[in-house]
Amino acid sequence: MDQLQVAMGVLVDTRSKDEQANIVAFTGLPSDPDDGRFLVNAQVGWLDVVSAESGVWPERTLLELSSSGQVSEIVRIDGSSEADEVLSDARLEELGEELWTVRQVYPDQGSAMLDTEWKVLEDGRLIIKQVRPFVAD
Repeated sequence: MDQLQVAMGVLVDTRSKDEQANIVAFTGLPSDPDDGRFLVNAQVGWLDVVSAESGVWPERTLLELSSSGQVSEIVRIDGSSEADEVLSDARLEELGEELWTVRQVYPDQGSAMLDTEWKVLEDGRLIIKQVRPFVAD
């Protein structure tokens, strides 16, 4: 289907019992579009990353990737209010590689970075929930 011919889309999101993590990740840094690192916000279980309750905040991590899509550096900015560690280094490396692949195959987004949502299911599978262009202000 030609994406330019679509006026509306529908997202079907299956719920999973006992999700391990909820993730919002950007293929850039919204506060500094010239910074080439990826921003990963993650929260334990089903807790919201974006619209969290007062006093609840996600783990925030920056991923630097090589030109081949491998994570070359992990910078942990803030820990979650709800867990010592939401995503392990190994999980962040996996997510970074998947984000790099999504950016490579997603139709040309011009100067926009991608805003993505992911889940880690009860059985440990990492699944993508949503991808959309994001233009930093």
